[in-house]
Amino acid sequence: MKLSRYKSREILYKKLFLLRDASRQVLSTFGSIALFIFTLCSILFICLFLFDLGFKNGDNDSSVILKGYLTLLSGLFSGKIILELTRIRLKKWISLAVIIIILVVIFLVLVVHYQIFSLFSDRVPTLLSSKYALVIGAFILIVTETYRLSEYFDKVNISPRLLFAGSFFIIIMIGSGLLMMPNATNHPISYLNALFTATSAVCVTGLVTVDTVTTFTPVGVSIILFLIQIGGLGIMTFTGFFSYIFIGSASLRERFILKDLFSGEHLGSMFRLLFKILTFTFIIEIIGALFIYIALNENTVNRFNMSVFHSISAFCNAGFSIFTGGLANSAIRYNYFLQITIAFLIIMGGLGFPVLLTFYNIIKQWCILKIKKYVSAKREPRAIPFLVGQKLAFWTSVILLIIGMFLYFSFEKNNSLSDSSLSEKLMISFFGSTSARTAGFNIVEITNWSYPTIFVMIFLMWIGASPGSTGGGIKTTTLALALKSSYNYIRGRNQLEIGNREIGLPTLTKVLATIVISIMIISIAFLFLMTFEPAKNPVHLMFECFSAYSTVGLSIAGTSTFSSNSIIILILLMYIGRISPLILLSGFLFSKKDKSYRLPVENIAIN
Repeated sequence: MKLSRYKSREILYKKLFLLRDASRQVLSTFGSIALFIFTLCSILFICLFLFDLGFKNGDNDSSVILKGYLTLLSGLFSGKIILELTRIRLKKWISLAVIIIILVVIFLVLVVHYQIFSLFSDRVPTLLSSKYALVIGAFILIVTETYRLSEYFDKVNISPRLLFAGSFFIIIMIGSGLLMMPNATNHPISYLNALFTATSAVCVTGLVTVDTVTTFTPVGVSIILFLIQIGGLGIMTFTGFFSYIFIGSASLRERFILKDLFSGEHLGSMFRLLFKILTFTFIIEIIGALFIYIALNENTVNRFNMSVFHSISAFCNAGFSIFTGGLANSAIRYNYFLQITIAFLIIMGGLGFPVLLTFYNIIKQWCILKIKKYVSAKREPRAIPFLVGQKLAFWTSVILLIIGMFLYFSFEKNNSLSDSSLSEKLMISFFGSTSARTAGFNIVEITNWSYPTIFVMIFLMWIGASPGSTGGGIKTTTLALALKSSYNYIRGRNQLEIGNREIGLPTLTKVLATIVISIMIISIAFLFLMTFEPAKNPVHLMFECFSAYSTVGLSIAGTSTFSSNSIIILILLMYIGRISPLILLSGFLFSKKDKSYRLPVENIAIN
C-alpha cells in the first residue's frame, strides 16, 4: 500500500515537473512571438514617424498616418503586455510599478482613439485624443525595451571605453541622416554640412558651416536640440537610467563607465546618482528657460521656443543659437539679464555634476537644520565634505573665471571695447571669460580681438570645464594637478599631497598623458589646416583647432569658408575632444594583462 502511494506520488511529481517545463516552453514561445511583433512594430513605427516628420508634404496623408500610428501602437501594446507577463517574476517592484503605470496610460490612449466609450468623448483631455499621445506612447514603449541592446553588448567582448566612444559615433551618424531629411532644412545642404552640424551638436561645440537660423526649419532645430541634450549628458547616462527604471538594474559595464564619468564612489548608489543628474539637469534647464523667457522682449518671435533652446544649449555648453547673429543680435545685445542668465547656466553646466550634487547636499542639510530649529527638534549637523577633486574643480574654475575676465578687460578696454561704457566692458569681459570655457557664445564681434586676447582665450579653451560636466577641454583638475605637481617637484618633494590625501601615481600619469596627447592632436590638426587653408592667418587657424578640440565653438577664421578637407579635420577634432583621446585610444589599446615582474629602475636625465 505504501509502495503504491509512493509510486503515485512520484508519478504526480513527475507530471508536475513536466507540466512546469511545458509551461515554461509555452511562455518562451509566446515571449519570442511577442518580441518579434514588438520589434517589427517598432521598426515600422520609426519608419512611419520619420516619413511623417521629415518627408510628408502637406496634410493629404494625415488620416492614413494617424491610423498607422494607432495600429502600430496597438501592436506595441499587445506585444509589451505578453513580454511583461512572461518575465514578471524577474522584475523588481519599482520597475513593475513603472511599467504598470505606463501600460495603464497607453491603454487609456487606445480606448480614447478607438472610441470604445464614446459617451465620455466630451470629457476626454485633448492630449489623450491627439496624434502626439500615440507618438509619445509608442516611443515610451520602445524605450522600455532598449535595454536589450545593452544586454547584447554585454555578451560581446567590447571594451567599455570603445562602447562609450561608439555610442557617440552612432548618434552622430543618426543625427546627420535626420538633418538630411527634406523637412529639416529650408533648402538642400550637402551631407558634409549635415555631418558637421550633427557632430557639433552631439559634441556640444557650436561651430557651424551653415547658418542655423536660415538653413534649418523648426524640425531641423528640434533635431539639433535633441542631439545637444543627448550629447551634453552622455548616451550612457540615459541608457543606464532607463536600464534601472525598466529592469531594476544596469549592466556592470554601464555602471563602471558611469562611475568613471561622474566620479561615483559606490556602484550600488548609481541609480540615485543617475536620477539626481537627470533631475538636476531638467530642473536647471526649466528654471533657465523661465528666466530667459522673462528676459526676452514680449514681441520676440517664438519666445517660448527661443527660451527653451538657449537654456538647453547654455547648460550643455553647446554654443548654438537661433538668434540671427547669435547673442550679438542687436535686439538683445544690451540685455544684461539675459546674458547673466546664460552665463550662469554655462558655469553650472561646466562645474560638473559631482560639484553640483555636493552643493545640493549642503543646501538640503541647511534647510533641514533650519526647519528642525523652528520645530524645536534637536538634530546634530552632519558635515558634508568636498572631495579633493571637487575642491580642485570648483576653485580652479573660479580662479580661471576671474583671471580670464581681468585679462580680457585689460587687453580689450582700449581696443575692441574702447567705445563701450565701464558696465559694458565688465559685462563683456565676464561673459567672454565664461564662454571661452567650452560654451562658445559671443556677444561681440570676436574678429576684433587683439592677439594677446586670442592667446588668453586659447588657453582658457584648452583647459575647458570640470570632470563630469557637459563641457570639454583637458579639464580644470588636470591643470590644477599639473601645476601642483610641478610646484611640488621644485620644492624637492616626491609625493603630491593635497589636504589630507596623497595623489596616486596613476592619476599623475593620466594628467601627463592628457596634456601631451591633447597638444599632439591639436598640433597635427593645426599642421593640416595650414596645409589646406594657406590663405588664412595661422593664429586664427590655431584658435579654430583649440576651439574644436575643446568643444567651444568660437570661430575667428570663419568655419563656413573652410574647404571640405578642413571641415573633416574639425569633425575629427570635435569628436576626439568630446570623447577624450584617452578613452578613445585606450578603447583600442587597453590591456588587462599586468606584468608579474618589475624591472630595475633607471633614472634618465631630462635637463
